[in-house]
Amino acid sequence: MRHGRREGRPRRLPGGLGLLAAAVLLAGCATSTDSGEPESDSSSNPGAAFSGTYTVEIVDTLRNGQPYDSATQPKPRKFTWVVQSVCEGAAGGCTAVAASTAPDQSSNVNRDRLDLIYDGSAWTRVIEGIPRECKNNETGAVIVEPWAGIHSMTLTATSNANPAPSLTGNITFLQGNTCHQKNDATITLTRTGDVPAGTPTPDADPIEPLVLDPPGAAFRGTYTVNVTRVAAPNFAPGQRTEYPVTQLQATPTCTRSGDRCMIMIDDGSGVPTFLWFVDGHYESVSTSAHLIDCPSSPTGKSDNPQYVHRLENVDGSSPAQTIRGTGTYTYVGDCAGEFVDEWVATRTGD
Repeated sequence: MRHGRREGRPRRLPGGLGLLAAAVLLAGCATSTDSGEPESDSSSNPGAAFSGTYTVEIVDTLRNGQPYDSATQPKPRKFTWVVQSVCEGAAGGCTAVAASTAPDQSSNVNRDRLDLIYDGSAWTRVIEGIPRECKNNETGAVIVEPWAGIHSMTLTATSNANPAPSLTGNITFLQGNTCHQKNDATITLTRTGDVPAGTPTPDADPIEPLVLDPPGAAFRGTYTVNVTRVAAPNFAPGQRTEYPVTQLQATPTCTRSGDRCMIMIDDGSGVPTFLWFVDGHYESVSTSAHLIDCPSSPTGKSDNPQYVHRLENVDGSSPAQTIRGTGTYTYVGDCAGEFVDEWVATRTGD
């Protein structure tokens, strides 16, 4: 599915993951029902163990699945979280509310509020990531296109102690369209003390139900891909060009509500591409740095083309058995024109 090389790189959180600073987590306390009977003590909930002040260290590990070399390896980042969590009784879900002491609203993690959900084994957070600027590698021009990005974090306590003395986990940032990339990092938290006296108690939002199989996650597994060019400026009526059959692996990541999903496409090229599930279909929009020959242009080249991929799950099945749609290259300038590819992916396995 990859067309042309990957473009300019946006300003990233280091390694694509960003600055973590302080956060706060509130231990729940027992309440009474209207009948006067005490409710279950939420302090015994394992999710309430994530409480106090923590030193945080983030180490970037992979970019597009490859380790950094010595020249590009970002430096580890160390920060402090102050923590409070709210639990729904002794065995219900918990929300860890994180509030940075020095928020940067352009960051995915150093914000005035972060909510992590405890699901019985780990604390997780999956959100639509903060938009990042994307520039053309060759011209330096800012590329204007729809934003597509998913930021996810998972933390697990290293023991059953309460409060939790340490937690470890992973952060992954997926960015689609022209500046497509996948960035991974490890995160380690070490408890250094209690919640500071006078820390405001946060209001915990109700825990949003987890949608286990949202429509966007249907595009998963291995697929055989057939691409046929059906239109081009120099094509005769009815002319078609079939390209060699290829294989891909599709891996979805979705927000908790399932209304946003990003599908990572591994076609064996070494750099993943992504489809963004929105409004019931999969799409990607990218601007190529490659110019095409154009004798009528003063420079001898056309303007950079934009490529739009729009695909749909043919019968709504999950996992999707057939994904079908079009890819359209649009060139502008002295050699304006359009190339259209029909794209069909047929599922072959997990």
